[in-house]
Amino acid sequence: MTERWNDAQLGWVVRNRRRKQRVAPLSDAASRVVDRVCDEDCAAHALADVVASVVDDGFRSSARVRGVQGGALLIEVVDRRLIASIRLEWGFAIMEALRAHPSGRGVRSLRFVARESTPNNRVNGSHKG
Repeated sequence: MTERWNDAQLGWVVRNRRRKQRVAPLSDAASRVVDRVCDEDCAAHALADVVASVVDDGFRSSARVRGVQGGALLIEVVDRRLIASIRLEWGFAIMEALRAHPSGRGVRSLRFVARESTPNNRVNGSHKG
């Protein structure tokens, strides 16, 4: 005996023929991560250009822009003993330049951090160990 299905039953069969994807494909997730990293990297480069337009060679040789974290521009300094003097000398000028530039509008503060030293990457010849 053949049984005839009504339109509702046929619709259900068509809708449920394939399993619904419960998670996004891995390629979509990877694409979102790459896009976010590229956006953050581009923003960091733009901010580094703004900072570079204000500072001198002495600053460039001892510090670099590392990125933005929580609205604070992270500036990595070669030696922790230089942080106070660099902050006093350049902090105000950098913030003023960031406020004036469109890419720096999201930066609310500056955070100077010392570069971490590792056995393979010694800072000023010092070695902990």
